[in-house]
Amino acid sequence: MDVHVWHTSVNLAHNLLPELELTLNSTERVRAAAFHHTRDRESFVLARGMLRWLLGMYVDLPPAEVEIRYGEFGKPYSSPENIEFNLSHSGGQILIAFARGLSIGVDIELVQPGVDLAEIVTRFFSAEEVAEWSRLPTEFQTDAFYRLWTRKEAFVKGLGLGFSLPLDSFAVTFAPDSECLVTRSPPSFLACSQWSLLDLTESARSLKDASMSRAYAALAVPSPRIAVSHRFIRNSLP
Repeated sequence: MDVHVWHTSVNLAHNLLPELELTLNSTERVRAAAFHHTRDRESFVLARGMLRWLLGMYVDLPPAEVEIRYGEFGKPYSSPENIEFNLSHSGGQILIAFARGLSIGVDIELVQPGVDLAEIVTRFFSAEEVAEWSRLPTEFQTDAFYRLWTRKEAFVKGLGLGFSLPLDSFAVTFAPDSECLVTRSPPSFLACSQWSLLDLTESARSLKDASMSRAYAALAVPSPRIAVSHRFIRNSLP
């Protein structure tokens, strides 16, 4: 199964914003206008516009004619050609992944200063994850936290359930140099061995955007065998 992962950022694709904004529908334009900060608005426009552009490329439709719907738990989808996709954006960084006939989840996060990581870990994550994270030396905990968070969010997005699925109902690896795996699945879902969980941090940072040095990213697909290709958008549309 082929998975295409597209990377871009507001910094590197800023010149594309006017063209991409024209592809948004009326609802998306209202949402874009509601952002108070220019950076947040530009990130939204680039993410949604790029999603429309890429979907149109895959299904051979003009971007403005692509219909994007939303599932019960807020996951966007589009029916043509059985194309599945997921997107994530943080701090002007955008990650969009596509697969055919297979659910998919991605997450990208930029390190946020001043966050109480220990409080989040103990409040939301599984007992085994809390214990493992707490044992790590302090200098490794920030890196481990963001690898843990992005992998878990990619997993729940891959299921299409978002945060309706408790984050302590499953577990993933995150320690330095550990293999990227789902180690405990939620009850009544696919076994751990049936998931592909990939850390995309290094590929995301290879976009060569300076702010990407603080980015972490992950991909989750309910299939044990996938082939991932990475594509980068900088100054021109594909």
